[in-house]
Amino acid sequence: MYKNKYIYIITMESSSSTSTRYDVQLSAEENAYIESLSVKEYQAYLIARDHLGILLTVHKINGFLQWQKARKS
Repeated sequence: MYKNKYIYIITMESSSSTSTRYDVQLSAEENAYIESLSVKEYQAYLIARDHLGILLTVHKINGFLQWQKARKS
């Protein structure tokens, strides 16, 4: 459902802006978690990804950890 795996880092320098794209390699389990999110949860994920950039790691998100634990039990 959500196939956009790119993170864009925008830097503002004087009057011009540049954009750098980082490819984010997500595991199959991380992709499954992202696809299971509701619309609001996915929007929150996109905002966090936008603000944190490459620092956001799905496997450390509390919701992912709870989802993973529930899946295993």
